Amino acid sequence: MSALLRLTIFVIALVYTIGNLYLMTRKKLGERTTILWLFGTIAALFVAMFPGVLNRVAAWVGVDYPPALLYLVAILVLLTIVIYQSTQISQLDHRLREIGQSVAILEAKLHQVSAPRAAAENQPVRSAAGGPMAGEGAAVREGGAGSHVNA
Repeated sequence: MSALLRLTIFVIALVYTIGNLYLMTRKKLGERTTILWLFGTIAALFVAMFPGVLNRVAAWVGVDYPPALLYLVAILVLLTIVIYQSTQISQLDHRLREIGQSVAILEAKLHQVSAPRAAAENQPVRSAAGGPMAGEGAAVREGGAGSHVNA
C-alpha cells in the first residue's frame, strides 16, 4: 500500500470521526450509533497505519486477496447496523401506535366529560387540536362562503 493511499485513508477516517462526534454533540446521532461508527473509523485508521495486519489476518483466515476480506467485514458490519436500525424503527413504530391509541382514548374521555358542559353553555366541543370534534361543525365547514357562525 502506497504512502499516499495510507494518508488518504487516514484523512478520510479522521474526517468521519470528527463528523460522527459533531453529529453526536448536536443530538443528530445517538451515542450507541456513534460508538458503532467510531469503531469502524478506528478500524480504518488501524488498517491505514498498519497495512501488514490486513495481509496477515487474510492469510490466517485463508483469504487470498486481502481487500476482499476488508469488503466482507465492511458488508457484515453494515448489515449488522441495518438490522439494528430496523429493530429500532420497529420498536418506535410500535410505541407511536400505542401513543396514538392513548391520545384517541383520552380525547374520547375528554369529549364525554366536556359534552354535557358544552351543551349547557351551547358551545361546540373542541378536540385537543383546537378544532371541532369529528362530525361537529361540519355544516359550518361545508356551508360555503355565505355561511358563518356568530360567536
